[in-house]
Amino acid sequence: MPASDEELLIKEARRKRGFRRSGRALIVTLAAAAAFGVIGWLLLFRVRPVIKAIPLLPTGSLLSVLLVAGIGAFAVAAILIAWAWLGANPGKPWGKPFSGTCPRCGGSVLREDSVEYDLRDGAHLKIGPKGLVILCETRGCDYATALVTTPTRA
Repeated sequence: MPASDEELLIKEARRKRGFRRSGRALIVTLAAAAAFGVIGWLLLFRVRPVIKAIPLLPTGSLLSVLLVAGIGAFAVAAILIAWAWLGANPGKPWGKPFSGTCPRCGGSVLREDSVEYDLRDGAHLKIGPKGLVILCETRGCDYATALVTTPTRA
């Protein structure tokens, strides 16, 4: 029997929470920042001087493009580092605080966030459900509930 929209949303919310807690989001973000930093460094300090040293080559616009691309790569790296610091921190809890107590364990550490399950049809259009998921953050409690705002489209 196929899973209900609520079950799909809860499964996706737990997956996203686990991804954040594991630190993989931080590692992926920092790896992407390092890659952009290397690209910027190569463009500015390796490729540009080599092209500049070629005699009788009209390099004005090419050197300008390399300069802008190198600075742009460094800017993207800086933005990714800031995102890693502020958004992908594994210590930061998933979702926003939700007032109330958990009906299962009585804890008051409920978190909510909007979730979209990525399900696509044959034409690669999104048909998955969207909704609001509430999860209990108390250790050992697996309480979760979902409110579907947009059901799966067939």
